[in-house]
Amino acid sequence: MKERRPLNTEKISPGGPVAIGLSTDLYFPPLEQLTATLSASLDESRQPLDPDYIELFRGRTIDLKHAREHIVPRGIPLRYHGDALWYTQPEFQDHPATGQEIRRANCHMDALESSWMIHECAHKSLGGRTFGTYLPPLFTDSSADLIRENALWLKDRLNHRQLIVEIPPVPFFLPGPLDPGNFFTRILNETDLGLGLDLGHLLTMMEALGRKTGPDSYALWLAGSFPLDHVVEIHVGGMGCSRETPLPFLFDDHPSPVPDRLFELLEAVLKQCPMAHLEGVALEVDNKETDRIIDEFRRFKKIITGALSRPAPLFLSPRERPAPTGSLSRTETVALVSDQYTSLSAYLSGHTDDALEGMHGYPEVYRKTQYPFEVWTFGGEIPALFPRTIALIEPLFPDLPGAFIRYFHRDCLSEVLPFDYLVFKVLKFQEWIKELSVTGFLTPDTALLAREASRAEADQILADQEWINGDPV
Repeated sequence: MKERRPLNTEKISPGGPVAIGLSTDLYFPPLEQLTATLSASLDESRQPLDPDYIELFRGRTIDLKHAREHIVPRGIPLRYHGDALWYTQPEFQDHPATGQEIRRANCHMDALESSWMIHECAHKSLGGRTFGTYLPPLFTDSSADLIRENALWLKDRLNHRQLIVEIPPVPFFLPGPLDPGNFFTRILNETDLGLGLDLGHLLTMMEALGRKTGPDSYALWLAGSFPLDHVVEIHVGGMGCSRETPLPFLFDDHPSPVPDRLFELLEAVLKQCPMAHLEGVALEVDNKETDRIIDEFRRFKKIITGALSRPAPLFLSPRERPAPTGSLSRTETVALVSDQYTSLSAYLSGHTDDALEGMHGYPEVYRKTQYPFEVWTFGGEIPALFPRTIALIEPLFPDLPGAFIRYFHRDCLSEVLPFDYLVFKVLKFQEWIKELSVTGFLTPDTALLAREASRAEADQILADQEWINGDPV
């Protein structure tokens, strides 16, 4: 067995006080307004409600630097929540966007003076198709082995910072037969990678597996199956509830309230799960109204302070298990996982009814409800983006949203670099209008007007998006 790579504890104080933080967006709620409101609010002890640290999502480097130098007091450390580094993908190391995104992430962490990057073990692009919200990786041995290799390769390029692998949200289904605890043990065992324990994501996993029990049962299951000695940070965020399944299912939705059962799970986990390297517990509040943030952060802080004032649990964390060596070569493993992702993406986008073996939960709910929502509404509603064009073509379609949704992923050539789902939707809509014109579906006069309108509207959207989010590296 290989010698285990210990966690980098340079920035971690095992057994020391756990920091209580906020994970948020730079732009909404406006960071300056949020920090000022927190400072003016009081916790249960009548002390200012300032967080111990703030974790910021990816934004423009110049804005992140401004936040560090002019908005957030120096006494509050800043940490980084990365995106668009899809280490879950088999071609990650060779992908054209990877080098650029690593440089971007390092620039962002330099600007924030962050000692870590947390990044979800998930993706928004798989099998050549780009999706709007995070999708979970394949829960298989081969997938876990590739993710482990890619994550270690990525960490070695983060300039000695910690990489925290965050458990993914599960949108009503879990693809693959491997139990989540075994999956993350296989990835993290004998490595110096951290684990991000998002408790809302955990609830979605358990519901997809049919394990609807109480917080104490979840905590005991975590303590017995997950590699908790790798946990560096815990996340708690808002959740929505879908009623499109035989039972109501929660889904990750930060603007929504944090449900009581998630606060109860947080308390149970902090009381019952030994986590020697836990450094921070953060409430995710991006895109949430400030008044609700204040109320929830006050409750959040009270739960953490109360739970961590009790003695640590007496039972031991799970024993480290060696990551088994697969019989396939790397080339064979990459090909296998790539084929499985291509099949999964075709199924989720409605191009085949052949589901992967070993899927749990309700994948049909995703592709019948969440997937159409992503294409037509998420990240920019098509009628709001292209009002003039829609007015021209809508009378010709009995089901305009359905027609565009069916076109959206007809092919597998959907990469936009760097990743930006809004930009991809805009380009695909223009492409669709062009096809409607070329195939004769639109009359020549309507085709000309529609193409001119879609071009003008797209140019304005892309210019605005570049102005807001452009971040050359």
